[in-house]
Amino acid sequence: MSSGLFLGTISFPGLGWTFEIDRVAFSIGRFDIYWYAVFIVGAMILSAILGLNQCKKYGISSDDVIDNVLFAIPSAVVGARLYYVIFEWESIKRATLTETIDSVLNIRDGGLAIYGGLIGAALAVFFVARHKKLKFLHLFDFAVPYIAISQGIGRWGNFVNQEAFGVNTTLPWGMTGDEIVRTLTYKQAELAELGMTVDPNGLVHPTFFYESVCNIAIGIFLFVMRDKFMSKKEGYNTFMYLSLYGLCRAFIEGLRTDSLYIGPIRVSQLLALVCFVACGTLAIMYLKKPASAVYGPHMLVAKDETSEDVENVEYVDAVDTVEDAETVKTETEVIQEENKEE
Repeated sequence: MSSGLFLGTISFPGLGWTFEIDRVAFSIGRFDIYWYAVFIVGAMILSAILGLNQCKKYGISSDDVIDNVLFAIPSAVVGARLYYVIFEWESIKRATLTETIDSVLNIRDGGLAIYGGLIGAALAVFFVARHKKLKFLHLFDFAVPYIAISQGIGRWGNFVNQEAFGVNTTLPWGMTGDEIVRTLTYKQAELAELGMTVDPNGLVHPTFFYESVCNIAIGIFLFVMRDKFMSKKEGYNTFMYLSLYGLCRAFIEGLRTDSLYIGPIRVSQLLALVCFVACGTLAIMYLKKPASAVYGPHMLVAKDETSEDVENVEYVDAVDTVEDAETVKTETEVIQEENKEE
């Protein structure tokens, strides 16, 4: 077990809440496992389990889900770290090459940027889709609700680490903590150069919580939209996710004290605004497009109504009811004819 060296106090005075939390969840021998990792890995595992449980409904095989997860997760971690390192190079580099490499690889204390993770995961899924002749947008439409929920869960790792917090606030849910006070005290000069005046001893916005709530709400919304539109508007769910998350992130990023910058510009806020506008426009355009004939979620069980075997399922393409269907294609035909790149 942990020696208590990583014990931290977090409080919400307006709510009368105080927590003493050890950043170490448990230890395996001399190796400490942080809560930060537990939340992130736990969210990934939960999403993978849910995806495997629901994939057949959308014409995606469990093998395809597993293949994409196995490539997307490590690619997301690499992308998230690389994005952070690029924009925080001055704080990452050390006196020697060996020390710098160790610093770059040290992700146990945080330093993962979600947009880098999304880029890394998207690239992995794209190449897996190309290799397996699958439709990239269809896979991402299926995955984005899980991604959003995972982000919402993962943000609680920031809570334990006392990071991803905002500027001062007088709102009743303002928070403080020993690490928050130390961080803001140390960064006073840096924040002043950016035009921010923050009292280290004052309460701050729990921006990790704002983003957690937004992501979970977006995830729930996307689950509903997936059932409604995925069989007709390929790409809609993906663009809605990027647009809605962009809107939330742009607002929340403006409150944070630990943003990544290019000059005076908050990188993630700029990227979030671009995603909100561009992907929101694409989502509206896709919504107005004629329905596309892609498989799921509407289906007929042709051979055995109680069977969960995907081979016994026939899909009705892009219709609201079975009566509207002019043709019914088996899943084998769909995989051969529809689950290929256009």
